[in-house]
Formats: sequence, C-alpha cells, structure tokens
Amino acid sequence: MEHTEAWKRRYVFDVAFSPDGSSLASCGSDYHVSVWNVASGDLLRQEVPRGLYVWQCLAWSPAADQIALGGHLGEVRLLDAGALQSQWHMVGRAHYYLWDIQQAPDRKLVGLFGAGEQIGNQCTAIAWRIASGEWEALNRGCHRLVFSESGQLLAWTGSSLAWLDPQTRKPSPPLKAVQNTSTQEWSPDARWMAYPGEGNSACVVDVENDRLLHRLEGHTGNIQALDFSSDGKKLATTSPQDRTLRIWNLNTGSTELVVQDMGGFSLRVSPDNAHIVVGQTAAVSIVPIPGGDSKHLKMRDPSRVWPMQWSLDGKVLYARQDATISAWRVETSECLGQATLAGPAHGSFSWFGGGTLLATTNGTNMIYFRNPEELQIVATLMLLPEGRSVLFTPQGHFHSPKGVEDDLAYVVLTDTGEQLTLTPAEFEKQYGWKNDPAKVPIDGITGGATAGGAK
Repeated sequence: MEHTEAWKRRYVFDVAFSPDGSSLASCGSDYHVSVWNVASGDLLRQEVPRGLYVWQCLAWSPAADQIALGGHLGEVRLLDAGALQSQWHMVGRAHYYLWDIQQAPDRKLVGLFGAGEQIGNQCTAIAWRIASGEWEALNRGCHRLVFSESGQLLAWTGSSLAWLDPQTRKPSPPLKAVQNTSTQEWSPDARWMAYPGEGNSACVVDVENDRLLHRLEGHTGNIQALDFSSDGKKLATTSPQDRTLRIWNLNTGSTELVVQDMGGFSLRVSPDNAHIVVGQTAAVSIVPIPGGDSKHLKMRDPSRVWPMQWSLDGKVLYARQDATISAWRVETSECLGQATLAGPAHGSFSWFGGGTLLATTNGTNMIYFRNPEELQIVATLMLLPEGRSVLFTPQGHFHSPKGVEDDLAYVVLTDTGEQLTLTPAEFEKQYGWKNDPAKVPIDGITGGATAGGAK
C-alpha cells in the first residue's frame, strides 16, 4: 500500500481514478469531493459542492475535464474537474427527507415527518398506512409527531404544539403552556412533554390540560437532552456546558440526584429505571440509579453519540454516531453488532411490532427495518410520489399498492458484465423468479395487527 489518508473522521463512499491514472477522486459522508495525486498522495483540491448532499458515487469524464456525482436522494451533479465547481445539477422525483418515525398504538398507522419536493419542501406530518402501502401529507409546518395512547397525534411545529386529527388533517389551536423549543421529550403515555426552557431550566407541561406543571431550575448551562423514566415519575436532564446529569422528582419538582462530570448530548433512561445512559463524544456513560460507580463504553468512532435507544428488556443499548449504528450488551460492555447507514448523519430509532424490529431513518426517503440482534436489514420502505410506497426485502420481494409494480425494474449484471434492466414480468420469464408479497415481513412491522384487526 503506497498511501493512506485519514479522511475527516468520516466515511468514504466511492473513489475513481482519472483516465490517465494520475489522479484519484473521492467522496463520502462529510459532503466533500476531493482530488488526490496518486504518485505523491497529496491532496490537490477539495470542495463542498453547493447543497448539503451526501455524494455516494462519482465518475470521471473520458477527457478528465469533468466529474459526475450521484447523491443519496437521486441528485446528479456535474463538476468542472479543475475547480470542482458545479456546472449543472439535477434532482430526481422521489426527493424526500424523513427524520422521525412513530408507530400508532394499534400498529396499523405510522407517523413520520419530513420534507421534499412532493410535499411542498416544508417539514410535513405524514401518515403511512402499513397494510395498503399508501401515505398522505397531514399537516405542513410540522417538525415532530407523537401518538397519544388513544391514537391521536400531537404535532410539534417548532414554535407551538397542537393536537392533529388524522382524519380531518386539521390541528387544534396551539397549546399556550408550550414555548418555542427545538428539543422535547414525551412521557410514556404522551400526556406530558418536557423541553429546555429559559434560564437553563427544564419545563414539564401537561399537554392534555395545557398547563405548566414544573419549571425545574438547577443547571448552570444549556440543557442538551432530557428523558422520562418509564413510570413517568422522574425526569433526567444533562448539560454539556455545566457537565452535570440531574434526576428530578416530578411529584415534588425537586432534584433527587446530581452527577458531576456527566454532561452529554443525548440520554436515555432504561426501561427498568435502574440506569441512565449519557451519550458523549466517543463514549457512552452508564449511570446507576440512585447512584454509584458509572461504567463507560468506548465507541469506535470519535464523534458524538446521538441518538440512543434501549431494547425493550433493557439489556441492549443501540447508539448512533454519524453514519454508524452499534448494539451493546450493557452488562458485559460487549459490542454485539454494527452497521453503516448511507445518507446524512441524522435520523432516529423506533421500535416496531412490539419490539420485533428496529426502524431507523437517515434523512432520505427510506426507512430501514432491522433485526435487533445483528442489525441486518430485513425490509426497506421507500416513499414514492403521489402517495405511494414500496416495502421490499433484501431478497427482492416487495409489497406495494396496486400499480406500483408497473414502475419497478430489476437491474441485472450478467456473468459477461452486461447490465440488463428488466420489468418484473421479464425478470420472472428469464430467470424463473417471481415476487411473493407474503415474504415481506408485514407482521413483523405490525406485530400481527392487520387491516382487519389483531391476530
């Protein structure tokens, strides 16, 4: 090996030699496009093409005067190879960004929020109906969703909170007790919401009655993360500025525990309320409740840990760093598995089917359903234009609304290197393989709930 480069502590998705072999172009998860001298290993030039797109593939023109880029949301951009400046840019039709995902209590409906060309380039609440595969935009200007126990939606618009009726798609008047905030957490029954308030405080609001319950004061720095205990009786908060973790009693509004040198960017209370995990830079601290010696998980990536999610039994912790998700057995500090996520370094986790599958988003138009052991993808949801979607497996089986199959194609690379694009019918005729929607794990996503009721 002649040259290696530590590349911004991010992931390199593609490299390509220039036609004469003297230069090497690279792109990856830090949005940069770089050109290197092959002989010396020197960086010749590096740019971030306009727009924060993750470039996943690239190619030189035969004359070596242009570089073509392919992005994570269907973008194609042509650069001048000398200055790495854009000459033209094209965006594909299925241009969505999905950030948050929540499953309704009946497990038949999924609430999402995202933005994209087909939904007006605004943050929008989206409802995806699992059985039919159809989706619709419910309310524009929405930044986050959460389901109440009765199945109603609470829609957070970034400056106000309102109830959203999935049938009428109309929000209620904004709740008066909630101020502007970009960070919020919900109690397990979605009756209370906590968010960082003014003066480094934490505010707890009764959303059913539109009433401020507590303004919890004690931090001397901005609160970065909050989480409720599973019984809703306690709230944990952390600040990377004052480097403390605090646990609050929500019956009295008083501080129960302060842990020094425990500031972080994310936190989660375990399902049994016995531990709190704090996501930091390149590490996760595991704090016992009501106190004691903490354990530390050293992560493989040097970036911040955010977000995190517990397994339902509290034995495994799932943590994300940029484009990596890893699973850890908390008792032994053993890393059980790791997966690389394509796309931007943001997204969320959510359990589906009563804990049978872990859903991850990554700021694209796709949701990945993974088994919780090896983090392998068992199904992928792709939102399509005009309220349609397709749910497909790694083996090629898919479930979709009527008519979507006419727009699908199989791309085949033959033994001779020829690339074929075939319709599903052509693929079946040539290779004897046919799609079987029954092999798409709908029951794993719904936990056995079907359009007609629970199994």
